Amino acid sequence: MSGEDKRRPPGPSRHRHNSEPSHTKIATYRFDVETASQLDHELSSIIEAELEKANRNHLCGLTITRHDRQTFTLTICGNVSPWEVRENDAWTKASSV
Repeated sequence: MSGEDKRRPPGPSRHRHNSEPSHTKIATYRFDVETASQLDHELSSIIEAELEKANRNHLCGLTITRHDRQTFTLTICGNVSPWEVRENDAWTKASSV
C-alpha cells in the first residue's frame, strides 16, 4: 500500500455515514381520510419512502408521533436502529393526563 493510499479518506462503502441526526424533524402530515385502512395505507407509503431516505443519508431509523386522529410527525432519530420505526402516541398520553 502506498503512502498516498494511506492518506486517502475512506470511500462511502467503507464507513458508516452518519451526520449525527440526533432528532431531525422530517415533516408533519395531516390526513383527510375516511377509514382506518386508508390512513394505514397513506402512512405506510410515507414511512416506507422516508425510511429509505433516512437510511440512504444517515443509517438510522424513524420515530412517528401521533398527535391526533389525523396528524403525525416523522422524525429521523440517530438513537433508532437503521430500518426501525418507533411509534409515539402523544395524543393518548395527552388525553390521559
